[in-house]
Amino acid sequence: MKVIALVDGEHYPPVTRWGLDVARLDGYDVLAALFVGGAEKLDGSRAPDLDDVPVIASADDPSAALDAAVQELAPDAVLDLADEPAMDRPRRERLIATALRRGVAYLAPGARFDPPVTEPALSVPAIAVIGTGLRHAYPPRNASLQRRIAAKGAVISQFWPNTPPSRQNFPHRNVVMSGLALATIVVEATHTSGARSQARAALAHGRPVLLVAKLLDQRWAGELAARPGVYVIRSLPELGG
Repeated sequence: MKVIALVDGEHYPPVTRWGLDVARLDGYDVLAALFVGGAEKLDGSRAPDLDDVPVIASADDPSAALDAAVQELAPDAVLDLADEPAMDRPRRERLIATALRRGVAYLAPGARFDPPVTEPALSVPAIAVIGTGLRHAYPPRNASLQRRIAAKGAVISQFWPNTPPSRQNFPHRNVVMSGLALATIVVEATHTSGARSQARAALAHGRPVLLVAKLLDQRWAGELAARPGVYVIRSLPELGG
């Protein structure tokens, strides 16, 4: 997730750099840091030195600076790392409003603000099981779809809200999907795909697995088709049979 980080001078620059490093480890791609004020730990400097992260000076109007930065850099979210003395509640609320007005999420410690859903809700209820925490969307372009699903259905995650995407999360997600579904239909899959792992989980759950016939060219699919509870589909009408 690409973010603009909000930073201040109430922390020593090495502490701020450490915070940005932690953000990267959590899966954030920090495009730039917007300096929102405070100079207690800056030794007379106007903005902290953050090594390879570009620093945007916001002068006396952080909201206007954030608005310009969002339009120029097109982040997925604003990541608030600023301390309370440097930015009081009214100023922070203006920054939140600026981000949301531009269609960008605002991430703060213990809270997340998402832009309003402007697209229509899905025509039928849907359930989405995601491999991240609920405060993430992966890939980020799916954030709008995720909110539309939540508006009329449910978005489910077994992970802590701030859990970023990682390779090991998705097989666990597939187990949840199997447990929720009456059956698992495998349309496209390779021997390393999540769909194959979900098929195995479905059989362990006592749920039927339906394989599209074209998959039988793959050895793993042929072996799976021989197991009890697995059915091969050769035409769409068979699903209603």
